[in-house]
Amino acid sequence: ISVLEQVHGFLNDAAATCASTEPRYNAKPKLNVWSPDIKLALDQMRKYYAQWVKQGKIKDPENNIYQQRLRTKKEFRRQVRIENAKVKDTEKQRIMETRTKDTKLFHQLVKSNRKNRGNAIMDLHVGDICMSGEQDVMEGSKQHFRNLATPEESTFLENRQYHQQVEYEIGLITEMVKDKNIPPATLEELQKAIKSINEGKSADIYGITVEHILHAGKKLEMLLLNLINIIFKEGKVPDMLKEGLLTPVFKNKGEKNIATNYRGITVLPVLNKDHPTILITQNVTQRGFTAGSGPANAALPVEEISGEAKDNNQEYEIVLLNAKSAFDVVIHSHLMKRLYHAGIDDKHWTIIQSMHTNATSAVKWNGKTSELFNVLQGVRQGGILSTDLYKLYINPLLNMLETSNLGCRIGNILCNTSACADDVALMSKKTTDMQVQINMANTFAGMEGYKLQPKKKASLLTSNLIQQRKKRYWKNIH
Repeated sequence: ISVLEQVHGFLNDAAATCASTEPRYNAKPKLNVWSPDIKLALDQMRKYYAQWVKQGKIKDPENNIYQQRLRTKKEFRRQVRIENAKVKDTEKQRIMETRTKDTKLFHQLVKSNRKNRGNAIMDLHVGDICMSGEQDVMEGSKQHFRNLATPEESTFLENRQYHQQVEYEIGLITEMVKDKNIPPATLEELQKAIKSINEGKSADIYGITVEHILHAGKKLEMLLLNLINIIFKEGKVPDMLKEGLLTPVFKNKGEKNIATNYRGITVLPVLNKDHPTILITQNVTQRGFTAGSGPANAALPVEEISGEAKDNNQEYEIVLLNAKSAFDVVIHSHLMKRLYHAGIDDKHWTIIQSMHTNATSAVKWNGKTSELFNVLQGVRQGGILSTDLYKLYINPLLNMLETSNLGCRIGNILCNTSACADDVALMSKKTTDMQVQINMANTFAGMEGYKLQPKKKASLLTSNLIQQRKKRYWKNIH
């Protein structure tokens, strides 16, 4: 789209114009390793650098001195990497040797190793494969998140008939909404939207930040307005506005070299943030990512049920459910069905559908970026609409649990469920009610293509029957 290219060109020009012309002083990092090979490579690099400077710093690929300067610089860096790798291997070997011989020293070494290397990891386990080296670790991270973004064949095989019905309904919805135009955006609406975007956020895959738009002036605003109204008219988002920059963020649980212990946070193009949010009606038991609420509010019903049961000397049960990679496995067609039934029945629907069609992401790791991969399922964590869309996706389960009238009550008020995003707590004073609630959650998960995590679900009970009932609750879920 020519308008989009103009916008990006204008932003680049604005950034270059506004940038300081004063040279920045960047202190060179000190070497933390040394060897005779590094000394030799450093001497050679300095020698050819001095000759290159004497020649006038000519950057001619055919110039022999320039070629030697690049070669010796590359060789110096290679020797430093080799020595760093040797140090890491020595540390790892020492840790392994002291693991059984000297427990105290083992823990001291592990603690020191974690402190010194920060977020760096030497290898990454993706499934049964171990990827070693910086480039391979980034490739392994890309492979992990690409797998999450690709639907498993078994997902559709288990509920093929239901999935086909949803796909058929999506075809009908597409026809019904395609001619329902939405009014063009005004300059005042655009300016209000721009001012509402939080500053200080990471740059997108094109290196553009919110500050570029905030300080670019009126000319850019008019280009943006033109672009947005073209999107509104066509009901389609350009593919280049769907390229996300995914950063793996450690969950602070488990080992750092296990790919599943990382959450992918995606920064979408800044221009993708200049659109209105959607207003949905969510179940009152959902407290996650909700204005004026939070995890503490989700914990309140659980605390009140516990207090009332203890005051009345009653037995009560709490089952905690967690969906496996919940945000990453949302089936787009099922989500779009929910969106239509939530009242989004004009070209806003086609725009949101377009945002999830031909979407791509690239992994950012240690300052480097991988190649793009297709995102065929899921709502990308970090996107402006992602949390609302996920809450919409899981809302029918919370509604079903509410209308079941099963589970705990405080007086006449039903308090059988409390949710915080993808974490759901079920509460009951009867074993039979609890089993039905768990079955409902498990059936919904099967229909929507996600799995309840066996390692993260838990049962809490005020009697000694906990083990017996846990086995009965979960026998149909594994």
